[in-house]
Amino acid sequence: ILRCLVGSEMCIRDRYNITPKVFVSSTYSQTRLYSENDYPVTPSDQYRYGQYLVANIFWNVNANLQVGAEYLRGWRTDFNDMTRHANRLNVSAQYNF
Repeated sequence: ILRCLVGSEMCIRDRYNITPKVFVSSTYSQTRLYSENDYPVTPSDQYRYGQYLVANIFWNVNANLQVGAEYLRGWRTDFNDMTRHANRLNVSAQYNF
């Protein structure tokens, strides 16, 4: 049986230019599924609610090269109220030919 689930999502973003070559940005996001029509039938490990927070910094070294770093923290809660989280640190480089 295919069920249509009711959910919601919200995302907030911001960007700030520190200098003409350096900027920071951040994002907060959440998604949620609502229990409806006896779904899930019993408390389960099905995804119910998640959030994440991201902070970035980018540096335009020159016209062709941009480097950046990002920190991400995410967490989720299941229908059985078990909560988990994760942290990530990413770096990136982009070169335009």
